[in-house]
Amino acid sequence: MSRTLRLLARPVVAATAAVAVLTGCSTAPPASEAAPPSALRSEVTEVRVAGTEELADGTRRVHGVLTGAVDTGEDVVGLAAQPRGADGRIGYQAEFEVLLPAGGSTAVLVDVENRGNPTTLGFLTDQPALVTAGGPPSKTDYADAMGNGFLRTARLAYARVQWQTGIAAGVPAAAQGIGLVTVRDFGRMLRTGRPELASAGVEPFRTAVLSGLSQSSWAATTFLAEGFNADPATGAGVFDGAFLVSAAGNWLAVNRMADDGQPQQPYVRPNGVPLTYPKMLRRPASDPVVVDVVKYTDYFRLRASVSLGEPIPDRVRRYDLPAAHAPESAVPAGYAFEKLGCNGGTPVPLNPIDDRPYLRGLLTGLLTDLDAKTFGKTLPPSAVFELEPGPAAGPLVNPLPGSEVQVPRVDRNANPVGGVRLAEVEHAVARSEPPVLTPVSTADIAAICGNFGGWAPIPPAQLLEQYRDAAGYRAAVDPVVQRLADDGFLPATEVATVQSTVAGAFPAR
Repeated sequence: MSRTLRLLARPVVAATAAVAVLTGCSTAPPASEAAPPSALRSEVTEVRVAGTEELADGTRRVHGVLTGAVDTGEDVVGLAAQPRGADGRIGYQAEFEVLLPAGGSTAVLVDVENRGNPTTLGFLTDQPALVTAGGPPSKTDYADAMGNGFLRTARLAYARVQWQTGIAAGVPAAAQGIGLVTVRDFGRMLRTGRPELASAGVEPFRTAVLSGLSQSSWAATTFLAEGFNADPATGAGVFDGAFLVSAAGNWLAVNRMADDGQPQQPYVRPNGVPLTYPKMLRRPASDPVVVDVVKYTDYFRLRASVSLGEPIPDRVRRYDLPAAHAPESAVPAGYAFEKLGCNGGTPVPLNPIDDRPYLRGLLTGLLTDLDAKTFGKTLPPSAVFELEPGPAAGPLVNPLPGSEVQVPRVDRNANPVGGVRLAEVEHAVARSEPPVLTPVSTADIAAICGNFGGWAPIPPAQLLEQYRDAAGYRAAVDPVVQRLADDGFLPATEVATVQSTVAGAFPAR
């Protein structure tokens, strides 16, 4: 048994005494468990609703600008040098929006922006362009963005607020931690409510989940690790849960953890050591339940194995998927090779696995557990790849000075062993080769080749020998997809679609 599997051998079940703390609710946990409230006077001071609109599927969109004030006692690097208002606090402004499904919702997903764009909204609604081209709330066109209607069927509200320097007014480059305060106080506002929002139909939410994908999930890691999830007024958690995609312990150089004499920047330090989950979650009274979904390529570029250096805590679920950080569908044809020069400019087929249905399934499980105030009832146990030491040298692994970077073991078809074993690798029509495109680096925000993976087709003759024909292949993959749904990884409503998609990859005669 691999080292990582041994870490996960024990059941991942929350202690009964900690259920209220793990799940959170609109009231504070018992005084014996809650952190003492502080004297900080940070808050949202004004909300200006700039507009409301009814989208095609009945979703109500509310957007505007909030004004906030940051107490000078906040643990924000560079705060002392910022100008203060008449009340002694540091002011800021930020655009925000809330999408409320028809019929309302008691739960809200707060999406941490990625360079000013929505992130998780793209995979929730099957609108991938929203990840890179959504823009600020005041300019985003949501005419077709509800896509598959997931927010409506899940009865889930969605919200985001600007937080990044250069995008959010009042978040200076020298004190970027103000953005973390902004996210926290935006979440607090959504939990307690505001008259301006109520007049637009947005009532307080009982459950709040912080979400992020890629760079925005690293911002969420930073938010949690630096203690910003604690409500300064109550000591309880602002967000009950965190749904992270490709976080794997990576963090942004925006505040205390990056107080190393270098300029702050909303990106990882090239050799920043990913946090283990016990190092990320050190405040039981306010830490949320965390789901971290990690992709195959994240082990090569983002050193995802390092975050598994300590046992996974009870309040965390870690799911490794054989998909690429950036799937084939995420970029125009040829972009990775012609524009980015990946793989030396030599085109290869890209890993096409679409993991969005599984992300929706796991998020649904998290929301179900939070709503029922239980953890572990719906979500499946953690599932991570079996690991082995990575190559000591070579182009496929982003090395980390002072740390051993491990990579997943592979099966006879060169696909990762363990993790969430999708039908695409259980009954493979291709090999994940190369596992990642070169150059594999985090040296620059534009160095993203390592987010892509290769996909080398298995010769049709070999597949025909094993499965006889497309019907035989379909008969093999359908039960795998159904089992994934039965285990809680996939919404039951998406089983038939995923089965057809996987079966459709079988080569024609």
